[in-house]
Amino acid sequence: MSNSDQQLDLLSVREARASYTPEEPLKLPAGHEFSPGQVDLTEVLSLIEKSKGVSSEIKESIREKYFSQSALRYSDKDLREEQQTKRAGNVLIAMGCYGLYDSDTADLTLFGKELLKIQDENERFNELSIHILRNLNGRDLILAIRNLHERKIKVTKESLHVELERVGFELPRATTHHLTMINWLRKSSVVVDGYKYRIDDERFEELAGISNAVLSEWRSLTFGQQVFLKTLYDASNAYPEDHLFSSKDIIDRCEYRHGKIFKDDSLRKDIFKPLEEKDWVEFDAKTKGGEGRGGKSGNVKSTEKLRKIDQDIIDDLGVDEIPGEIKDLLNQPTNNIYQDLSSQDTYTKGLALEALTIKLVTDLTLQPFRFRERSSKTGGAEVDLIADGIHLHYSRWLFQCKNIKTAVSLSALAKEVGMATLLKAHVIVLVTTSRFTQSVLEYAKELSINTPFQTILIDGDILKEYVENGSAALLKYFHQNAKETLKEKREQIIESAA
Repeated sequence: MSNSDQQLDLLSVREARASYTPEEPLKLPAGHEFSPGQVDLTEVLSLIEKSKGVSSEIKESIREKYFSQSALRYSDKDLREEQQTKRAGNVLIAMGCYGLYDSDTADLTLFGKELLKIQDENERFNELSIHILRNLNGRDLILAIRNLHERKIKVTKESLHVELERVGFELPRATTHHLTMINWLRKSSVVVDGYKYRIDDERFEELAGISNAVLSEWRSLTFGQQVFLKTLYDASNAYPEDHLFSSKDIIDRCEYRHGKIFKDDSLRKDIFKPLEEKDWVEFDAKTKGGEGRGGKSGNVKSTEKLRKIDQDIIDDLGVDEIPGEIKDLLNQPTNNIYQDLSSQDTYTKGLALEALTIKLVTDLTLQPFRFRERSSKTGGAEVDLIADGIHLHYSRWLFQCKNIKTAVSLSALAKEVGMATLLKAHVIVLVTTSRFTQSVLEYAKELSINTPFQTILIDGDILKEYVENGSAALLKYFHQNAKETLKEKREQIIESAA
């Protein structure tokens, strides 16, 4: 094949790849039997191409090629072949999850067909890796590995599973989906040094379309900063690189779509200055002096750093309501965050309390949703967080964490009961670095007995045990609390029956 023909093929495969849109934004595709150690990519694509349209023939060809020597513990030939065929079917299920196979037509997808056309095997693996990184949440998988490296936590199947759930992924229990994806990324040298899971940053940037550093920095931006950049990026597409936009126009566009998310008197401090310091945007002198009623004044333009990100990449990045500075801190060991609670700097102390709250929530396998009040703006005294529980049923949790030396009084719990009623929450969790007054303990018990609410109190001793012994200590305490609540809640049924 000539170089020009190869270039045309790559153009086709990239168009096909771009046409694939994943349905689950926070999941990894099922791997099942579809892994480099189990099947040969070119070969399995070819088997489907030869038998296209007849799923039974496809399964049989895959069974004969890869699984004819499996399930040998079954002496019955029919039962043995049935198990082998199931494994062959798992390959097709996984290839469907990877966007390579269409079960409705029993044929390769457009992307699968174009991938098969590539003559060079290394280039085929490169294109699959691009697909994984850009369309199947592979970038966030690599970022999760980097997070563990930065925290000096050994990357294992289990630790990576926990980290992915911490950043919002939903994964089946005991899954190997993330390991299968990593094995495919190894074929294009994005991941190297097997057991150490070292990332080749240059290969990652080449295939992912964005550097690890820029991706990590984007994830660390605040919700408002991400919204501002995406809005400016979209606006810039129709203008020359050096075009200046009215800062007010960009802010208005942001708030038209997302509501009133900015404070006019702190735009310079919260949005303009941080983004300019990180070289995402450039502001003119008028904007740099703008505060108060003039906070929206002046002009802004995007920098090369923002412009060089491809449109499909910027669309995929999304925005996040968990503050970026908290995400940065989450990569620190829990003990370091706990020590920062004693900082003389109120801002540092506030961020530490917020980060510790997020750690508590994620270690309880809950999903942090939104801060009600930023502690860094209240001198680090307290932080309120809403979290979602998706276990056997949905539940809404309210967390209030207090970093104070005095005992938590009854008014704090009374306030949370009011908020729980307003927000239709189910569980109230009060956390303090000190202790609770006796009236709080008694009122918490009354709530469990006489209302639908559940109340959990974590004092300084329990908090310290969690910091020292990790999530196991926290889960043990919550389980004990649940058993006590069960006894109290059953009294409600007994009294009703009477």
